[in-house]
Amino acid sequence: MRRLLARLRRSLAPLGLGLVAAAGCYNAGEGADPNDRAPYFPVGLAISPSGRWLFVANSNFDLRYNAGTVQAYDLAGIAARARECRDLRRKGVHSRECDVGEAASTFVRAGVRIGAFAADMRAIERRREGVAVPDAGRLLLPVRGDASLTTIDFDEAGDRITLRCTPGAQPNTFGVRCSPDWRIGTDVNKSARALALEGEPFGIAVPDWWPADPAAEPRASGGVAALVHQSTGNTSLFVSVAVDNGSGPPTGRLAHVLGGLPRGGTSIAPLDLGDGILRFLVTNRTQSNVLVVQYLPDKKAERGALVLADSTPIVPQGAGFDTRGVVVDPPNAGETRPTRVFITNRTPAALVVGQIDPATKKLFFYDNMPLPVGPSRLTRAIIDGKTWILAASFDARSVVVYDPDLRRIVNVIRTHRGPYAVTFDAARKLGLVCNFTDSSIQVIELDPAQAAESDYQRVIYSVGVPSGPSR
Repeated sequence: MRRLLARLRRSLAPLGLGLVAAAGCYNAGEGADPNDRAPYFPVGLAISPSGRWLFVANSNFDLRYNAGTVQAYDLAGIAARARECRDLRRKGVHSRECDVGEAASTFVRAGVRIGAFAADMRAIERRREGVAVPDAGRLLLPVRGDASLTTIDFDEAGDRITLRCTPGAQPNTFGVRCSPDWRIGTDVNKSARALALEGEPFGIAVPDWWPADPAAEPRASGGVAALVHQSTGNTSLFVSVAVDNGSGPPTGRLAHVLGGLPRGGTSIAPLDLGDGILRFLVTNRTQSNVLVVQYLPDKKAERGALVLADSTPIVPQGAGFDTRGVVVDPPNAGETRPTRVFITNRTPAALVVGQIDPATKKLFFYDNMPLPVGPSRLTRAIIDGKTWILAASFDARSVVVYDPDLRRIVNVIRTHRGPYAVTFDAARKLGLVCNFTDSSIQVIELDPAQAAESDYQRVIYSVGVPSGPSR
């Protein structure tokens, strides 16, 4: 194990983030069974459409175990406990659970086992004849170890949550390994173009706004997703990803792979220009530009395709490169501003700001803000009608809060080691960050009406005691 960790550290050194090291081959039969009730090298966070559940994707990055995991946490319980701890500290009352971290088993309610090296995760609705199924959804995860888009259906019933990726799934259970039938893109016989997903799937995007009227665009009512590949930079298109299939495996299909893009794809985000055309912004580690990829639908969904529509230089960076995250920020209700775009860049470490020109509908970048070393992913938080940007810096163990209206960084929040993915709990106005290196989830207070000066835009609670890599 020490030799393995030493190799991992060497692979991390030039990049500052283990997730971009080559995954190589992975034998699911090796290693011990994972701890199904605790995070372990977490890489992805997602919240159910109801806001009741937090899903955590764990990568098993050092291959200590024979599987990665996806876990469902009681988000309402986490939020209540976080604010209880915050209020106790205000009164001078301290405890290890509140000040250091509480065991994740307190809140985890279900878990399933997946392949190694999950890289990202999205939670979407499941749809039956174009209509969302109530109290239900689907998780989509690019998994590098088995080169798949792994799907996990979930069904909510009060404090019971069922994670389904194999026949016969039951609520609030642990330890079931996901069936290969729940992996999309691995079987050429299920693709109209006889495609199999290439290696290193990394970032995924699923637009929740398109089509606005499924009846007018039935070809897309089953849901479209796109993901980028770290090794090649190519972008893969999936269709019918939201179609509900009862208790059976998903019917989504790999439809097309757009090749010839710059190597080192890292992230992707849907872009809405208001013209009914679906586009994606794609970032990469090897060139100082952001690509615009357009979806071309077909009467048969499986014959749809992607094309490269544009490439925008990141001019505020000069000769910089190595872009890691991208977020699109359309105007909120009552705002008349243009759509903004934010990306995190590593060389140099910066948050780069752009917008869509209202006249030409073209993306351009015009500003950058220095970030702590090792920026990774970022998210958009809408609080009382105002946008905030939260950007994680992996190496600097911090989350930056950026005010796009003031065009300045207003806070730098200290976290555990290796903050990577961040998300926003809109119902409770809380930020959530998963810390890759310390295997923990932390809660950030973002509600100005709830917070005192001492805890506003600060970590107020940790799920999981920071542990660091096994030795």
